[in-house]
Amino acid sequence: MNKLLTNYSASLLIKPTNFLVIGIEKPAFNTNNRNRLNKQKSVLFPKGGFTVNQQKLCQHLIDAYPEWLRKGFSIEHLVNVYKITTPFLDRHNDCLQVYALKEIKRIILSDDGYTVADLRTSGLDLSTPKQKAVLQTILNGYGVKMNRERLYVEASYRNIGQKMHSLIQAMLSVNNMFIMVQNGEE
Repeated sequence: MNKLLTNYSASLLIKPTNFLVIGIEKPAFNTNNRNRLNKQKSVLFPKGGFTVNQQKLCQHLIDAYPEWLRKGFSIEHLVNVYKITTPFLDRHNDCLQVYALKEIKRIILSDDGYTVADLRTSGLDLSTPKQKAVLQTILNGYGVKMNRERLYVEASYRNIGQKMHSLIQAMLSVNNMFIMVQNGEE
């Protein structure tokens, strides 16, 4: 007889209809069927119809993520560059680091070559046409460039937040290419 394992998770969606949907899911699976999901309940709250406690909860949900981000960043001034440590983790559970170099009219944000170098040490051959195409597709999707294995973006004071976000997302996505090594893809 299979032992039934259960785990509860809540999901929060803002629908375009101005309703807040809070869904509670109970994924139930056993050793024979690991993908079966049983939806338990979804509750609709009309916009403007929240109680004070519900409004506080929603505001807390909105405020908690940027607060976590702010607390997770640290900055260190090196010789002519700033090292920014982010709260985002790579596949080794190390915090991603971004380097910021201020030039006359722009700021260059880069990973200093860490992401691609780490893939190479894991055995991924980025010289094959398939790997090059996958890498370039990821970089193009985030507007990130590569020079000598260094991922980078050019930013201004106006768009530095968005550019930092794009670079971090690209670093995480490129970092996930190590799965291709595990799957034996060349």
